[in-house]
Amino acid sequence: MNIFTFLMPKPRLHREAFDAYFSRLPSEIEVDWFRDGQFIIGEVEAGELKFRTQGKNVDDFIEMVNDAIIRLNNIPEEYINTVRSFQAYTPSVEERAKLADAAVESAKIFAKKDKRALQLA
Repeated sequence: MNIFTFLMPKPRLHREAFDAYFSRLPSEIEVDWFRDGQFIIGEVEAGELKFRTQGKNVDDFIEMVNDAIIRLNNIPEEYINTVRSFQAYTPSVEERAKLADAAVESAKIFAKKDKRALQLA
């Protein structure tokens, strides 16, 4: 944390705004991923958005997919960490196992937005 971040007051977040920003995120995504050396690279289709992202391991890859979707949907900076903390898109146990298995060279992930986040927020 730098001194500027420490001295600046944290913005007050509003529940209604969080709900609206979370609702901007697509209801489902499709990720066509493959391994390239030490990286997992994914071509993501999220609503009208199509993009590519990568991660060094399973957790990093899932975080990068979620982060890209949040940023590409223009979530305001003060809400990004809160929205990100709910990791709206999480692969199933089976899909996560494939991501973790270095012998699996490619696969698809289908994920629906976890709407329970709105109940927990």
